[in-house]
Amino acid sequence: MKSNFFHSLYISIVKVLALSFCLLFGSVSIAQGREITVSCPLDVEIGVPFLLSITALEGSVSGEVVWCDQIIPFELLPSLSEQRKDFLLGTNVRTAYPGKATLIVKVVAEGEQKHLEFPLIIKAKTYPEEHLTLPNHMVTPPKAALQRIAKERAETRKVLLHINKESHWELPLFKPVDGAVTSVYGKRRVLNGRPSSPHAGVDFRAAQGTKIKAALGGEVVLVADHYFSGRTVFIDSGSGVISIYGHLSRPYVKNGDFVKKGDVIGESGQTGRITGPHLHFSLSLQGQLVDPAPLFLLDQESIISRNQKYFLE
Repeated sequence: MKSNFFHSLYISIVKVLALSFCLLFGSVSIAQGREITVSCPLDVEIGVPFLLSITALEGSVSGEVVWCDQIIPFELLPSLSEQRKDFLLGTNVRTAYPGKATLIVKVVAEGEQKHLEFPLIIKAKTYPEEHLTLPNHMVTPPKAALQRIAKERAETRKVLLHINKESHWELPLFKPVDGAVTSVYGKRRVLNGRPSSPHAGVDFRAAQGTKIKAALGGEVVLVADHYFSGRTVFIDSGSGVISIYGHLSRPYVKNGDFVKKGDVIGESGQTGRITGPHLHFSLSLQGQLVDPAPLFLLDQESIISRNQKYFLE
């Protein structure tokens, strides 16, 4: 009973602090059908994606969202009906820690600028751990490969941090392959007694040559053959949302192609540093590799319904 009491008290305090903090940086209060509404959560778990939503009833609205040091520009054009812009955001299990974070929304409407800061509580999340004993060459890359690995990481980082203003994504995600999940997001492998980085994606069972489909539509921005992930396809769906498909035996797409959700983009395989054929699927949000699993089940309305809403006066 005491734990429930203190938990409820904690949540109440967080809500009061969130509202009070916002009031310091702009005129914000609980939404009552005003012209511009901002919807965001009060707390998020490490690695779990969340949604920020900005709604305008009339007039043009532009601005930017700042999260994890990345700037995401947006624009809502004048319309007789309600216009809404959703932002898919999250944190990376490899780099995030529990604590406080700030979500910034900068809005320009009818020539007036507002700078709003929303405090979010980043909560810890427990992920599984697996102990494996492997040959040393499967754990530590040879020195001859280090320069290649560094170059490929820089190439990947550049792609993942690119923010395309136009958005082509919508939830839920399309499951890229019908196979069962064989390794979940966040799992930390202890290899030969040494902890490795947590798994920053989801592995699906996929026999050699299984057709792989796009989880989201967008532009193919990189088709590459990398040391760790093998033949890999990166699809940019806009606003920093990029889906990644690794260990392919045969990509069907090339840089610059546009694909729709559910389109076949290649075949599964065993390329890269793996022991058997499967699909490694990752979802990057403005450079943060998040857990895509919840997004195969939830649409945008289901996620937004859990948010706190504020209006801008």
